[in-house]
Amino acid sequence: MKKKEINRLCRLYRNEDPHTKYVARLARTLFDAAAPVFGLEAGDRDVLETAARLHDIGFALNPPQHEVMSAEIILREGIGEWEESRVRRVAAVAASHRGTPEAASSMLADLAPELEDPGVRRLAAILRVADGLDHGHIQDAKIRAMSFREDAVRLDVKTRWYRANADCAQRKADLWDEVFPLPLRVCGGEGKQKTSNFKGVLRGKDDALPAARKLLCALYDLMRDNTPGMLEGKDPEYLHDYRVSARRFRMVLRLFRGPLKTTAASRVERGIREACNQLSEARDQHVWVQMLESDEFTSAAAGDPEYPPYLDRQRARRDELEKKLPEILETEWYAELVEDLVRLTRVEIPERIREDKPRSAAGIMSKKIRKLNGEIAATETGPLRDAPEALHHLRKRVRRLRYFAEFAAPVFGGGMKDLADRLDDLATALGDIHDCDVHLEALTKDEHRPARLCELLGRKREEAWARFEELWAAYTSEEHQKNLHGMT
Repeated sequence: MKKKEINRLCRLYRNEDPHTKYVARLARTLFDAAAPVFGLEAGDRDVLETAARLHDIGFALNPPQHEVMSAEIILREGIGEWEESRVRRVAAVAASHRGTPEAASSMLADLAPELEDPGVRRLAAILRVADGLDHGHIQDAKIRAMSFREDAVRLDVKTRWYRANADCAQRKADLWDEVFPLPLRVCGGEGKQKTSNFKGVLRGKDDALPAARKLLCALYDLMRDNTPGMLEGKDPEYLHDYRVSARRFRMVLRLFRGPLKTTAASRVERGIREACNQLSEARDQHVWVQMLESDEFTSAAAGDPEYPPYLDRQRARRDELEKKLPEILETEWYAELVEDLVRLTRVEIPERIREDKPRSAAGIMSKKIRKLNGEIAATETGPLRDAPEALHHLRKRVRRLRYFAEFAAPVFGGGMKDLADRLDDLATALGDIHDCDVHLEALTKDEHRPARLCELLGRKREEAWARFEELWAAYTSEEHQKNLHGMT
């Protein structure tokens, strides 16, 4: 009866079931390990599990204060035949999953007695850690062991993809450290964050909508995590990583356009494209200055009196564009884009997963990859050699197919990863050609350009073209195309 009622509430309020079910599972594991050590009440396990399932139930109605909304919904709706006192405990635990119980008390004065209850605070502490372990909303964290030592509790976690889960769980262990006699130490988030290998995100038998949801959540995690560094402007890689993650996000929307047609996916795709376009000039200028500062360029321009002042002007332009980044990302339209994006991943797609018939992710991927690959492989590249716009169009299509192959690699196996790597090399060569074309065009309009720059860029373009031709021949070979058809 309780399970049926929880499912009804989750459907009614458009809950993000994949996340809350996983958090409930993690919370049960933590409770079962801690209960005999800290003397937790056996009956509270059900309260914790129910609070975990319902802790985000208010998100669709009020994302900024969803913990308060979740508690209000629980109090208003009740939970089947549960007595009011137990329902209030569930509401208090759910209300504390984001902020502290003290913060929740200020907004839910009627729940203050429960929020101050030591038993509720212990359950809330466990829920906060469990919620932090799925901070990325892709259900990739696994509790490997929980050991109780004299000075601390060690929680060993394995994260298959999103490394920040462990860090977030540690931050959210603040309440744990208050209410339990031993502080919690979360271990296992070490290592460099993956950005192009989605093996820890997708599985071979994922349906289309669950696959799209996990990929989008993973890529939004990277966009969000790179935003502060990008705004600080100290390291251009933050801007690069943000734009690449945003482009991949768009490509997921294109790959699963059919299953997502009844959602806001098309509006989100347009918004992300606009954001990337507005950020592109700053990124291109970073790349140009890095090229100008390289040993190859500075050596070639040695003795040219025009070069130092030209480089200074380009650096100044880079700094100017960098300062404009907050004007793009701290605007109302961008805030609305992020709201749409989060709503898509946490409300709309989970709702479609509940309501729509399953569709094979592998089937959609295979069809899209075969079609796009056939169109690309049929391209006659000879006439494109001196056609910058057409070459850039080819580059974007190659990059799109590369992203599709990256997404499909966990589904189809290592051969698809090899295809993605091959396409990455092709896109890089085409990107080098494009950079040369863009800068050559800009130089022709600059009366104070260093004399040797055009010659050097022309030579680099020829080198990139030669590299592209070699890669293209291998990519379009009969053997490679046959292998690709065998994979899909």
